[in-house]
Order: sequence, then C-alpha cells, then structure tokens
Amino acid sequence: MISKGLSNFLAFSCIAFLAFLYWPEPEGKIRPIRQAIPKPNLIKLAQSMDASHLLKINTNKTLAGFGAKLFFDREFSSNHQVSCASCHKPELSFTDGLTVAQGVATTKRNTPTLINVHLNQWQFWDGRAHSLVTQAWGPIEDPREHGINRGRVGQILFRKYKKDYKTLFGSFPKELGDFLSKSNAHAMPTVSIGTVPSEIASYALGTMSNFPEQTSIMQEAADRELSPNIWFGKKFLSKQPQPQGWLDTYEGLSPELQSDLDQLFFNFGLALEAFQQTIVSNQSPFDSFLIKLNDSTSILESYNKDFGPEEWQGFKVFAESGCSNCHLGANFSDQQFHNIGLPYNGTLDLGRAAGLAQLVVDPVTCDSIEPFDREACKELKYLDMTSIETLAAFKTPTLRNLKTTAPYMHDGRFSDLDEVLNHYESKDVEPALGHRSESIPQLEWTEKDRAHLKAFLNSLNSTVSFLK
Repeated sequence: MISKGLSNFLAFSCIAFLAFLYWPEPEGKIRPIRQAIPKPNLIKLAQSMDASHLLKINTNKTLAGFGAKLFFDREFSSNHQVSCASCHKPELSFTDGLTVAQGVATTKRNTPTLINVHLNQWQFWDGRAHSLVTQAWGPIEDPREHGINRGRVGQILFRKYKKDYKTLFGSFPKELGDFLSKSNAHAMPTVSIGTVPSEIASYALGTMSNFPEQTSIMQEAADRELSPNIWFGKKFLSKQPQPQGWLDTYEGLSPELQSDLDQLFFNFGLALEAFQQTIVSNQSPFDSFLIKLNDSTSILESYNKDFGPEEWQGFKVFAESGCSNCHLGANFSDQQFHNIGLPYNGTLDLGRAAGLAQLVVDPVTCDSIEPFDREACKELKYLDMTSIETLAAFKTPTLRNLKTTAPYMHDGRFSDLDEVLNHYESKDVEPALGHRSESIPQLEWTEKDRAHLKAFLNSLNSTVSFLK
C-alpha cells in the first residue's frame, strides 16, 4: 500500500521533471547583442540620466530632522546595539560592506544603499513594500534585524522624544500614553504571510537547478502529506516567529487603542521616510560631464579631469552592450525586477514572487500614503501575481557609488566589479530558479572594453549629501 504522502511525492516528481523538460520558453526570447549606437543617440541617452532634479525634493525639514534622530538611535533594538545606521552607514553610502546584513541576528540578503532611495517605486530587493513608510517598519519588527515591536517603539517615543513627537503629530492620546507608561507595553499584530501561487511554486520546482535540494523539498512535502507546491510556498514564505506575548497583548487592546498604536508606528515611519528622502548622490564626475553636455552638446568640451575619453568610451560600451536597458535614468535603475540568471549559491530566494505574495496582504493600502499618485500605486492594481517572470527576480539596483557599496547582488555574492562582469559573460551558468530574463544579455568584452566600462562605472562615484 502506497501512502498518500508518497503518492503525492511520486506524482509531483513526474510533473516537475516534465515541467523542467518541456516548460515553454517565453515567445520572442532573443538575446540582445552589442550594437553600434549613433553619436546623437548616445548623447540623448546620457542626457536622460541627468540627476540635477534630485536637488528639488520637497520634504518637511523638521520631520526629516526628527527622522535623523530615530535613524541613529540604537535604543530601537532588542539589544540596544542596532540602529538603522548599523546597516546603513553614511561612510559606505548607507550600506554596511557585509555580504548579508547583520542586525540582532544574521539576515539572508545584502543591505541595499539608501542613496536616492526616494526615487524607488518599490522598497527592498523583492519590492515587498510600496513606500518608504512601510519599508521602515519591516526591519524594526523583524526578529533578525531590530527585533522589537511597535509597543516598544511607542515607549521610546513617549519617554525620549515626547516633545519632538508632539510638535509634529500632536499629543499622545491619554489611553495610549497610559499604556506606553507600563513596563510590559510590548505589542504587535500578527504578520500576515501571503501565499505563492501554485503556478509559481510548480514552475520553481520544475526549473530548480539544484536537484538534491529539489528532491529534499519534495520529500519534506511527502513527510507532511502536502502537495510539493503547497509546501514550497510555506517553506519560503515562513516568517521568523515573534514572542506570543507580544501578539496576545496587541490582541487584548481595545480597537481604539490598537488604532492609536498603529498610527504612532505610522508616524514613526513618516519621520524615517522624511530623513531618507534627503540622502542624495548626484555630484559624480559623470554628473559634472552632463551639466556641461546639456549646455553645449559637445562631448569634447564637456570633459572634466575625472571624466574624459576613457570614461566616454566606457559609457558607449555600457549603452551598446544593453546595460542601459535596465540601468537607466537618473538613478540607473528601471525600477523593475529581473532574474539575471544567478546560479545556486547554497540558498534559494524567490525574489519578486515572494515580495508580491507579501504585498497583497499588506494591511496598509498604497493609496493611504501620500503622494497618492506614486507609480507603485498605479502599477499595483495591474501586477500579475502568477507570472513566472517574477520568480527569482530582484530589483535593478542603482549603479551609483559602486566604490563604497560592495559586495554586490541581493545576496552579496560578488565582491568586486570584475566578478559582476564575469557573470554577464558566463554562457553556461544555469539559474538557481526559473530562467534568465530575456532583457539580460550574455556578452563578451575585450580587455580594453572592460577597462573602459569599469572607468565609466567608477565615474558614477560621488560624495553623499543631505538636502537641506
């Protein structure tokens, strides 16, 4: 007699194998090759990357100043040793130089830079937050990062920042103040998980390049008498558990008190958002070159001591190689998500597919946060949660300040630019999950091309400034 679990396991083994062999490639899959671009078009492309408008960001200066205090305060952590600045160090362009972030414990992803972060439509590598406000909450209530809760945040604000808070948001409601005065005011709501659509889970298992891991996942499903795709979604979307006492305390509050505590946490996010909006990098040698180019359109006359013929040739290699298909605009990012074909590296990460699963259960709606017409809000209602293109796809990162933001990629696997370029030249690398996005070319550069390309990328380095 074959058990129900083993039956599921054998049936899905066949399905996964067939999916791996016969899942159709998306139509029109053509790898772009390097193509010459006429000089006038190169100039227009360069000008489209002008970042001078970054100096025109409107933000509440008082709110941003308050946010800066919160950003550098280590008391907002379970061990009083971790602040936002612990992972986002100003001297490293608001990264930490580590492979993956280290808070109270070790996380699974590399710390992204915060320079020009206000340009991002989506926050985090997987885009699971639709605003800087909601992004700010995630690390605070993550047991691996700050490891505290909104009740504890409220206690610190009530005790340490009451005057600043009152100036910006008004007095604490009496019932909330009474609650925050208690020593056991640790409270947070249960975090919704979301689910990975069956289509995504099936495709993920069918295309997984690490076969021992694939077999292990399906065996785990059999042991739990679950279908492999259901177990797959549970395994990769599970959250680190929070103390049950925190959840019970929150559930025991009156609806009015819950609302007041949530509003306080929302205001905390508003302050951190306002500070992060002031973090700007737009004074690189390339930016200086563009300022002159916008006036004269003469490449030769626009050169400066740190951006000359070698850097311009590097920009030409960059554009003609198709790098600008994804790395475009003032922050060198299309704000989209791509599977760039990274091979298995010891762990599996669903990327955007997991981010979308969390977005749909976010208790804070996109249109409840100003400005209401953000691109993320416009795009959210049209997102395809079942698209296989979301699997193992990560947000296109900015290319600015690469000198101080290494290591690179969502898991920090590449320590320098040469390793990154090697990946894009690799022809036989099999992605850990899914397939390499059609927009990602495989290229071969000459030694001179590489030198020029690296010269251009290094011309994007700049000091970090704060908008006043």
